Amino acid sequence: MGLLREAINNKLEIFFDYFSRKGSSQRHIEPYFIAFKWSGWYVFGYCKLRNDFRLFKLNRTSSLKITDIKFKLWMFLKKD
Repeated sequence: MGLLREAINNKLEIFFDYFSRKGSSQRHIEPYFIAFKWSGWYVFGYCKLRNDFRLFKLNRTSSLKITDIKFKLWMFLKKD
């Protein structure tokens, strides 16, 4: 979770492999925060593959890589 926190704090996009009942895929997201819900850890972010905000269960991810691509928070998520 350390790499993920680093990416969130520095507003850097990440890549990872994601596994679900529908199969596996590679995801490229802008990570916004980590949350503990329904007895598991999740990352919430903007998914470049789906062009939408998504919640990803961390125990279904592997091969997390931080990119050097910076992102800006979406307007409704910004704190004044």
